[in-house]
Amino acid sequence: MTADTHRMLSAAWSTLTPAERFICEWQFGLLGEFRAALMTAIARADDDNRHLLMRSFPMEVYAFTEWQRGTMGQFLRSKGIDI
Repeated sequence: MTADTHRMLSAAWSTLTPAERFICEWQFGLLGEFRAALMTAIARADDDNRHLLMRSFPMEVYAFTEWQRGTMGQFLRSKGIDI
């Protein structure tokens, strides 16, 4: 992560929800091994399997769904995060 990216995230971090933080961590390569694998599973899952993942990981599936729709990216950009 560049110094500029670090400053950008630090400035907005306290205003972000857990779902928004999860997407930022994913997009900037900050997820740990398990959470990165989880995001890969969510991204590759069909609707039925994503629904099953939602039972155990509701915030993560919600965050990815909003990212996929484009609303999460728009919201993060409105908070000054260049994503």
